[in-house]
Order: sequence, then structure tokens, then C-alpha cells
Amino acid sequence: MKKILRYWIYILVLASVSFACSSKDSLPQPKEFLVDFDQKEISLKEGKRETLTVKFNEEASKLDYDWSSSNLDVLSIENTDKNQAVIRGLSIGSAIVKLESTNKEVAAQCEVVVTERGVIKILAIGNSFTQDAVETNLYELAKAAGIDLTIGSITKGGSALATHWQNISQDKADYSYLKIVGETRTRNPEPQRISSVLQEEDWDYISIQQVSDNSGLYDTYSNLPDIMQYLRENATNPDVEFILHQTWAYQANSTHAGFPKYDKDQLKMYNAIVETTKRVATEQNIGIIVPSGTAIQNGRTSYLGDNFTRDGYHLDLSYGRYTAACAWFEKLFGLDVRNNSYTPNGLSESRSNVARAAAHLAVQKPYEITELVEFKDNPDIKELTKAVYIDFGNTGEAASPAPWNNITSRTVNSSVELQDEDGTALGIELTIKQGFGGINGNGTTDPQVPGFDMPVSASRDSFFGNGNPFSGQTSPLAEIEINGLNPDKQYDFLFFGSRDASDNRETAYTVTGVNEETVYLNASSNKTIAVGVENIKALADGTIRIKMTYGPNNTSASKFYYINAMKLSPAK
Repeated sequence: MKKILRYWIYILVLASVSFACSSKDSLPQPKEFLVDFDQKEISLKEGKRETLTVKFNEEASKLDYDWSSSNLDVLSIENTDKNQAVIRGLSIGSAIVKLESTNKEVAAQCEVVVTERGVIKILAIGNSFTQDAVETNLYELAKAAGIDLTIGSITKGGSALATHWQNISQDKADYSYLKIVGETRTRNPEPQRISSVLQEEDWDYISIQQVSDNSGLYDTYSNLPDIMQYLRENATNPDVEFILHQTWAYQANSTHAGFPKYDKDQLKMYNAIVETTKRVATEQNIGIIVPSGTAIQNGRTSYLGDNFTRDGYHLDLSYGRYTAACAWFEKLFGLDVRNNSYTPNGLSESRSNVARAAAHLAVQKPYEITELVEFKDNPDIKELTKAVYIDFGNTGEAASPAPWNNITSRTVNSSVELQDEDGTALGIELTIKQGFGGINGNGTTDPQVPGFDMPVSASRDSFFGNGNPFSGQTSPLAEIEINGLNPDKQYDFLFFGSRDASDNRETAYTVTGVNEETVYLNASSNKTIAVGVENIKALADGTIRIKMTYGPNNTSASKFYYINAMKLSPAK
């Protein structure tokens, strides 16, 4: 539907009159200030942007001007300067856009009618960082806001712009393609071409990103002009808008091979990404930068700290990914994500609030870090007074029911927020600090541990590691951390490991706080024994760490060790 902007141009003629006594010939002529908008008709839907351009005569051009919207719920004004402004429809309705000289010599205004957005279609071209940002949570955020969204995510792990251009030039089928339409998520089993996916829909937005370790290096963007020309020539929607996805800096202790490009300095990497993406977006006339990188950096100033990644560079599966999706949501739709009702399952309200605030402030100030001063302390931390039960593993079994906490990812920085046996959120978190080798589902289906009742879903699956090579890899030591504990209190731990086997698969569990204790358990065909430590005092930072490895009596060729379930309790 075509929206007509009805323009009223006010030409104010001001006469500067000086009364001279000598002669009427000394009276000056009046000056005219002429202002006009370059466009008379604009098609504008909810969420879409359009640039209003202004023309001045010589006298009017000497004045300073201010832009305003009469209804900021319907229409926002972005990126203003003297000659133009980007207007954006936010919701159905009408608003007056006004341009007025600072001293009110002249003004012009127009009425903008914003109509229904319809289905919004986003195509994201990238790699695993694109997957982190758009494949989870973005659709759900849009749905909660009443926005119909179709997402296409076409990605190839580790791909740089040079790779994308090579694949485009060769029309190469080299991409994983996930399409989200309504509640249906379909990942095409066959490698896909950018050309075919580009033609599949009249995409409203198309995004592109540089590979993370090159995102802050301007010289690596030499293929972007060719990519943008191809996308502009082949996109089927004449009103398509283009997005540059601003990626995030690595965790300060990241071991990513590309981190030395920035001297392993997180802030140096962040600043390089911000300046480079801003520069190339301007040069390539890319109208939208989604500030995921700034959102993550904002979040790092909160009580969550530098824990937004799961391996030092990919985002944490809960609040990390949610933060990036929130930045996409607010940037694209112009709606304050802090008011959005969607929170991912298992993510506490306090952490959701951090993510939403970090994203909101990133959209407001995309090129600088905003300190989250209201989120310096964790409001969820509560005293542990009852037992906490944790199930390790995920092999197709249903998750263990409440009151059990399930951790299903074995990789570094995977985490779970813990609830006690009454379902109370504690502000206590379990995080994997050194990863396990794999997940196994061959534990006992008949657990009979006195004083430690557990469902089969907890006793059967496990995380495991191995000191000697297995399937070409070793993981001789795994480590988890419990944080959010009271440093003035002591805690008890109980461990269960089980794996159908006949050799000795002894596992050593070393629990370290202010004090330290090690216990041993043979997991081989175990169904009746759990081992524990008592009275471990948390460190001053509220943490206790648990290391797992193979015990001295372990006779398995690969030195396997296991953890299936754990119980955490306040010391008696």
C-alpha cells in the first residue's frame, strides 16, 4: 500500500526593518528563507526506514535546524543532519515530521502515515557467528512482539568475505541453510547456493558479516564491494535493506588462533571491529549495522563478567545468544527490547534483564561501551539451604524432571543456573571450565544408591573423558566450577558415575575451595555406590572447583572416567 506524505511547507518571510531618519531609500529589502523536501511520496511500513532529504535556498542554508516527530511511538527520527534525516515507522498510525530552524525563522512539516508491516523476511549470510545471533531467540522475540518473521540463515563455518565472494563467483553449493517459517525450522540436508536462496523470497533484509578474527581489519574487506553489487543486482525485493553484522570481541583468555591479530587484547579487538564496520558500512552504503559486538561488550560490564562465550569466541548458549538476538530485534524493528516478554527457557529473569539492557544500550550507542551500572550485583544469589541435583549428559533420553538440573553440553563455558529441590532459583551456576571428551548413554538403568534417589534419565547418561587416545583424541582432565556460593559457608558433594563395562574405570573427583579433598569411584557397571566429600569451604569469590580424571586403579585402555550425577548440599 502506498503511503502519501502530505507536505505543508511553511515559508516564513521575515523583514528586518531599520527606521532611518534620512531617507526611505535606506530601508532594507526583506529576506526569504525557502525550504523544501526532496520527496513527495514515500512507501513506509512498520519497522522500515526512509531518508527525507531537504533543499534550501542560499539564505535558508545559513541557518541551523532541528528535526522532531510529533509521535515517537509511531515514528522515530534517526541519523539527522542539516540536509536529511532517516525516518522510521514504529507502529501503525500517523505522525508529523517537523524541520524547523533553531531560531524559528522557517519550518517545514509533513504527515507520515505508517501502515502494517506484514511478514518480515530476513536473510543472514555468514558463519557460526551468524548462527549464534539469528538462529535462536530472534524469531521468538519477534513473535512475542506480534511480528511475523521469516528467517533464512545460510552459513559456512569459518567463512570470510573472501570465501563468500569465491562461492558467489563460482555459484558453489557450499552452505548450510536453516529456514524458520512460523514454528517450523527446516535445515536443508543438502549444501546450498547463495544464488538459489537469494531468489527464494523477496527478502526485506539481507545481512553479511566478516569472519570474526578479520572483523576489525579493514584490509580484509576488499571483496565486500563485489558482494554488495551482486546482492543488489540479484535481490528480488527492490526495497531490500542491507545489514552489516558487527561481531564481538573474544573473551579475554580466548585461545582462538586469530586473537594475536589484536595482541590478545579484548578492548583493542572491540574498538577495531567498531571502527572498521562503521567505515565499511559507510563506504558500501549499508544502511544498518546490528551492534551485536557492542551488546556483548556492554554485558561484560555487568555481574556476569567476561562469560558471554562458551569457548572463548562462540556465544554462550543461553544469555550470550539471547543478548545478540536482542540487539538484532531492537535494531531491526525499533522496539525497546526491554519491554519484550520473551525469555528463553532456563534463563533467569535477572540474566534476561542484563541481556536486554545490554542490547538496548548498544542500539542507542552502537560505537561505544555503556557501563551497566544497574547490574553490578547479582540479585538472584540466595543462601543454599536445601539440596541441588545435577544430571550430566544428553543421549536422546528425556531431560531429568524437576528438581533435577540438566547440563547437556560438555564443552568449555557451557553452564546451567541451578535450582534447589524446591525449584528455587539460587543465583548459583555450574560452568564447565575444562571440557569433557564426550557423552555416553550406557550407564545403569537400575540405580540403587542409598540416600541418593535418581531417575534413570540421570543414571544412564554421563559426561566422560579419557587419558589415553580414544577416537583420535584425549581429554585427561575435566573441570567444573560452582559459583555464587557463600564464602563463609561450607558445602557437601556427592558423585555418581556409571558405565556398563568389565574393566576398572576408576574416576578421581577432586573438590577445591579453601580446602581440598579427593575421592575415587569405579564407574564400571556401577549402580549402588556414590562417593562424596564434606565441609568444603567456598573461596572468597564464592567458587568451588571440581576436577575429574582417571584414578590410579583405572585399567581401561583409554583411561575412561565419568560423571553421571551430582548432589550439592549445605554442610551439616
